[in-house]
Amino acid sequence: MKKSLLKLLAAVMLVMVGLGIDGEGVVKADMSGDWVYEVVGQQVTITGYAGQNTWLSVPDKISGMPVVCLKGTFWYNQRIENVYIPPSVERIEAVYTVENGRYVRKGTFEGCRNLVTVSGAENVFAYAEGTFMNSIRLQNVSVQKADSIPGQMFFNCKSLTHINIPDTVREIEWQAFLGCSSLKTVCGGKNVKKYGSGVFKECRNLRNISIAKVKELPEYMFFKCRKLSRITIPTTVTRIQKGAFAYTNLSSVKIPYSVKLVGGSDEDINEGAFANCKKLKSVRGGKNVSVYGKAAFYNCTRLKKISLGKIKVVPPYIFKNCFRLKNVTLPGTVRLIKEEAFKNCRSLKKMKLTKKIMEIQPKAFWGCKGLKKIVWGNKHVRIYENSFKGCPADKTKPKSITILPI
Repeated sequence: MKKSLLKLLAAVMLVMVGLGIDGEGVVKADMSGDWVYEVVGQQVTITGYAGQNTWLSVPDKISGMPVVCLKGTFWYNQRIENVYIPPSVERIEAVYTVENGRYVRKGTFEGCRNLVTVSGAENVFAYAEGTFMNSIRLQNVSVQKADSIPGQMFFNCKSLTHINIPDTVREIEWQAFLGCSSLKTVCGGKNVKKYGSGVFKECRNLRNISIAKVKELPEYMFFKCRKLSRITIPTTVTRIQKGAFAYTNLSSVKIPYSVKLVGGSDEDINEGAFANCKKLKSVRGGKNVSVYGKAAFYNCTRLKKISLGKIKVVPPYIFKNCFRLKNVTLPGTVRLIKEEAFKNCRSLKKMKLTKKIMEIQPKAFWGCKGLKKIVWGNKHVRIYENSFKGCPADKTKPKSITILPI
């Protein structure tokens, strides 16, 4: 009797946690064995587990009704290690509550620090945000019929080494794999139409992945994926956003003709699209790029050669600290070179400035010690006192140049 009462009390507590009871509503605590559940339209949703087992098989029926959904069931369960999900289950949902004035999401397997394997789940087509978030020992899981990988679904799953994205998936949402530091291989996903911000951010061991035929590579997509050394950008891509490849191990990259924007960050120069790619030597293509963002190639210390497409403005810090940069082709469309654009490009020997260039801002070529020759297409350019400081070519500028104070 005492044991049954304790179980019922545990069930009530689990329901209150899972369903977010705040004293204003009453939810009936149904229980079958160790499972807490609710019934909607003759279908069962399991909302809690009150047992002590580490290896579990979720029931496919309770009271003769099919179990179709798990909802916040194991949230921060520190005991479970292996869970089998039967074919009857179609959805894995989260509980959303407001606690102490704050919005709280409780994923079904979120915070299960000892969870290693989730098997079965062959008919689950819908997962919620944060489903496996902070399950730091999770190694084996499959998403066989999912139509999307929701935001933060595998956030900080540090032991996950590989994942197969089924052909059913159309979107991988924001930060879905952020912090999966052991993730090496992402297979499949050929039908993905959209990636979310930071989707593989800080997956520092990621080596193998094929990008789907999407239109945009979002901000921070592969940010600090330090083992990523090769990638093919699909010809469908038109925009590469800030931080998309920053801090990766790429040695070369081809920017397709379809790309019109390569992004940068107004807040942090370390978040340019290719910033801090210190092994990047070659950037090919990019003939149709019309906009480069701030610091797009900042601190790419081995970059030697690049063509700048159809841009009108050379943005600030774009090649700052690109010490080995020798050859840059400025298109005839360029009108303005912004501050510190080529600062410390000490291997740059020659620069051909086109006829349309009207202004070169402060420190644009500061510290370009090897720059001995400048071809002035326009001899009425406005420059600043320190635009070419430290450059031998500073002494060869035409007398018609307008020099402005700093």
